[in-house]
Amino acid sequence: MTTLALEACPACGARDAEEAELGLRRCGACGTVHAARYADPGEVFVEGYFEGGAGSYGIDTAHPRFQAFMAQVCARRCAFVEQLGGVGSLLDVGCGGGELLRAATARGWRAAGAEPMAQAAELARSRAPAADIRVGLSSEVGFEERSFDVVCAFHVLEHMPDARAFLRELARFARPGGLVVVETPNYASLLRRRHGSNWIHLRPLEHLAHFTPETMRGALAAAGLDALRIVTPTWIVGEHTAAELAAELALRRPPRSRLIARGIEALYRRRGVGAVVLAAGRAR
Repeated sequence: MTTLALEACPACGARDAEEAELGLRRCGACGTVHAARYADPGEVFVEGYFEGGAGSYGIDTAHPRFQAFMAQVCARRCAFVEQLGGVGSLLDVGCGGGELLRAATARGWRAAGAEPMAQAAELARSRAPAADIRVGLSSEVGFEERSFDVVCAFHVLEHMPDARAFLRELARFARPGGLVVVETPNYASLLRRRHGSNWIHLRPLEHLAHFTPETMRGALAAAGLDALRIVTPTWIVGEHTAAELAAELALRRPPRSRLIARGIEALYRRRGVGAVVLAAGRAR
């Protein structure tokens, strides 16, 4: 596997970093935790990435339970966006297998997606036939700039060696006053603190930048976006959860334990220690 040095902070571009836990580095300017090296993206994002067949990288998203989980998570992501501005046009950058686009079109969004991997884009078309899904980077596939009400990227930002430039790229396609919405793993999460080097989102050489609510706010500002709302959900849905305790409860007594699990999720969110950082910024 070819690896490359990450010489500057992905969030702000500073080169003043110190050693942090888990073999990572912490930016001395903005506090963002990031890797020192990363795998060549051309060797990571290959066909089969979303089927778990990309060597040491990628994830298997095909299981029916995972798809059922994603259907509900994506509906809640859409609801988060709708609370900030209603239903309109949406571009999902790095749309993967199309789960978010399927949820968005079902709720009345005029949806489009950009996905560099052709196999994943084809799968996305099968799941969201009403969406305009194109193969390639958002800057390469002909979408009109400054034309979408919402431009989003879910679990893409952490893969970017220059997260600030990527956020600016997303903003290029949002109309003035439109939204840029991103979601990444939460480095401040209780799960990360509990599991340390076994944290599921550590993903050495693949996840470059690890954000907290505070460093995400700084990254949005550095990209010229006005932060509107930053939350830390854990996406506890039905019998599924990223927190082992809530999962056990949900499997034992679904009706009652689902309420307990949602209560845990709400508590984590209030304290900023939920599993992911979900952030919305306003494009200027």
